[in-house]
Amino acid sequence: MRQTCRRRQYGYHTEKAYVRWAERFVRFHDTAHPRRLNEDDIRAFLGHLASERNVAASTQNQALNALLFLYEQVLGEELGSIGPIDRADEPRRFPTVLSRDEVRRLFGAMSTGPNRLIAHLLYGSGLRLSEALRLRVKELDVGNSRLHVRDGKGGTDRTTVLPERLHGLLRRHLKTVKAQHEADCAEGVGGVYLPDAIVEKHPNAKTEWRWQYVFPSTTLSEDPRSGAVCRHHRSDSAVQRAVKKAAEATRFPSVMASWCWRGTRCRRGTHNTTEGPSGLAPAAQVTLDGPHLPGDRAVEQARLREASGRGEGAPRVPWRYCFCSGRASITCFIDRRTSFIMTGCTLAM
Repeated sequence: MRQTCRRRQYGYHTEKAYVRWAERFVRFHDTAHPRRLNEDDIRAFLGHLASERNVAASTQNQALNALLFLYEQVLGEELGSIGPIDRADEPRRFPTVLSRDEVRRLFGAMSTGPNRLIAHLLYGSGLRLSEALRLRVKELDVGNSRLHVRDGKGGTDRTTVLPERLHGLLRRHLKTVKAQHEADCAEGVGGVYLPDAIVEKHPNAKTEWRWQYVFPSTTLSEDPRSGAVCRHHRSDSAVQRAVKKAAEATRFPSVMASWCWRGTRCRRGTHNTTEGPSGLAPAAQVTLDGPHLPGDRAVEQARLREASGRGEGAPRVPWRYCFCSGRASITCFIDRRTSFIMTGCTLAM
């Protein structure tokens, strides 16, 4: 199963999770070989997870995907209809959204260092924690105030903004990281993990500065796949502990996690006035600070009506609605004379 995951270029965390679920499935059925088990046995295992183990719905779905992968990709057996299973409840929860004052207090409570700089990137650039930790030096474009996210969620790439106030902090941080890298190279452990088959095409690339992680680990470790001793990227638990400690120091009543930085940036907006395209009068603008999250259409439409001035007794004026997803900035203009909607999409620089 490990070989199949690596051949299909699955992530290491996915590989570990799939192997773990396959082992649990076999132990649940008294170590019977999966070829001797069928759809009823899979349904019984998934029902056991929901009713007796009380797992979350996402955990149950992960187990199902792992078993489907085991049978279809590893054993080469086509499964029939599994049928209805006892699904775990998936409660609807409110996201944790911080005010500007709370964000300042949290940043102030975090000690100066890599963890705080990562938190700034999560909030300022809208990165996921794993994306920030896997950043490499060559993916930073400080001159153009942008950074490139390679192999993000779903195996996609994108470009997002790099706040100017982080330029100086990043340059000072990279000087320290480069000095550490040069010391590692002098000791013969200056290599780094490279994706795909880059190490086969370019044997010296693993020690080149541009391929190094922006946030390397403080200790050397052994690559679980190749066995080579190198310096991997920083652990996600270190950042999570730092955020939790800062939240406890500021005595926040709500649960605070590292992903809340990105969620806060996603949901808070600013309002100002801008000029419309050629031939249109000035327009009100609504700009969300980060990725646009669809779903709450009533609030969204209310904002648009407010921005367009189309409430009771308000004059009809054109408006501009803009949101930035980290990949692109999408803008809508409405002409007050014809109510014609025009949209445009530009890459976020």
